[in-house]
Amino acid sequence: MKTFRYLTIAVLGLVMAACSSDIASEQPVVSHQGKGISFSATISMKGSATRSVMTESTSTISAAWKTGDELALVYEVSGQKQVTKATMTVSDDKSATITATIAEGVTTGTTVKLLYPYSRVCDDPAEAATYGTISEDALAGQDGTLETIANDYDLCQGDGEFTLMSDGTASLKADVTMASQIAIWKLSLSDGTNAIKATQVNIVKGEDELMVMVMPEEGTFSEFYVAVPAVSNGTINISAATSEGDYTYTKTGVTLEAGKYYQSAVTMTASVELPKD
Repeated sequence: MKTFRYLTIAVLGLVMAACSSDIASEQPVVSHQGKGISFSATISMKGSATRSVMTESTSTISAAWKTGDELALVYEVSGQKQVTKATMTVSDDKSATITATIAEGVTTGTTVKLLYPYSRVCDDPAEAATYGTISEDALAGQDGTLETIANDYDLCQGDGEFTLMSDGTASLKADVTMASQIAIWKLSLSDGTNAIKATQVNIVKGEDELMVMVMPEEGTFSEFYVAVPAVSNGTINISAATSEGDYTYTKTGVTLEAGKYYQSAVTMTASVELPKD
């Protein structure tokens, strides 16, 4: 298991627009099935890597891939966009082998984008505007646990090129580094004296850009983890719903970086309902 050391701060934040560097959506799209080219390649865990297992120490998140993880290969053949599922087999604590059957017509030098996890990538050719991209609401519904972030919300991407082998199979020209597109943020909510037991927390950028909605699978929480998109010098508003009423918090000048881990103790204020006329 590889350990990633991240900055730990007591400041509030929010992050990223998931996987924004996508292949142009106006291209024609197809979904290939049946015959194709056998593909196998090794990818590394350099830098910020795909997390399928996560554990926390005082100021770090330890992360590792696991066999069976799936990612998407997004590329073009004859001007048509292709989205292919690749399956991961873990080799050691620093690398993994990915295998797939890619579309016929791929040539050496064809560029490919690797997006993780596959479950967050649109693979329906009918959705031409978003085919081969991370879903816009990829971070929307979270339950506040590291396990769920690891399995579903740790958005990562890498860029590479295919190369055809002498035996008719395909691989990658060079090693691909998978870069994290999100920050992991641990929030502890209180009113300054007691923990706030929330049933739902909304994180909003600016006045009305809903970034993340977090709800526990059952019960309430006062401390939780959330995957958020990167933000630079932004204003973040947090609202928490409880059985006693709502609480709010606002922080300006927030900067959080993708691939890093943050911790924040958030003192919230009870919302006051104005009297009706």
